[in-house]
Order: sequence, then structure tokens, then C-alpha cells
Amino acid sequence: MNENNNEITAALALTSDYDRLAIVDTDTGKVLSDRSLNIFSSRVTGDFERIGYDGQLNAFIEQMVVDEDKNKVRISMEPGLITSNLYSSKAHYVNYRVNIDGKEREYQTKFCRLPSDNGNLLAVGTCDMS
Repeated sequence: MNENNNEITAALALTSDYDRLAIVDTDTGKVLSDRSLNIFSSRVTGDFERIGYDGQLNAFIEQMVVDEDKNKVRISMEPGLITSNLYSSKAHYVNYRVNIDGKEREYQTKFCRLPSDNGNLLAVGTCDMS
């Protein structure tokens, strides 16, 4: 498990361009590590440790994603679809708009597999594309 923690720490350190980075175990639905900056930490609320990836995704969609993009984000960020897409490509991207202080901004979330002996892990990075 210590080697896995080192991989997670390295992944987090290399991603300073992202507003949010999380490591998700798709087998359990747990978010193993989460680093949120600016918009996410202060605007999306909930008991994230308890609700896992699905709960965090739903809170994010309901609290930040513009109405027109909510369904697209809900479908595109479903773990089964992401995992399936990552068998044939190195990354899975989702582009969408969020509402921040009454202003619409373009965001992108990128999903990548992390090598692990301890399950199916995804690195999830979100950045402002505006």
C-alpha cells in the first residue's frame, strides 16, 4: 500500500495546473485523495468522505454545472463509461460549462487510469479552459 501512496503523491504533485485533482477507486467508488483549489473547495458542499465519487459528482452537477450541460456531464462522467473508454484510449475528456458567481466558464475534466495492484484507480483532473 505504501508504494500506491507514493504513486498518488507523485500524481498530485505533477498536476498544479488543475483546479481539482482526485484519485478514485472505481471498484469501491471511494475518492482516495482529493485536492481542490479555488472554485471547488468553497462552492461545492457535502459530506464528501461519506458520499464517495457518485455523491460528489451529483453535488458538483447540481451546484455548479449549467442546466444545459447537466445531463451530458452525468452520462459522460459515469465510471462504467469512463472505464470502458479507457480500454481503447489513454484519456477520457469531458467538456462542460459551470456557473461561477453568475458567470459561465468553460471547464474540462480529464480521466486517466493509474497503474495499481490495489484495484482500478483513476486520476481525475479538472481545469478552467476559459
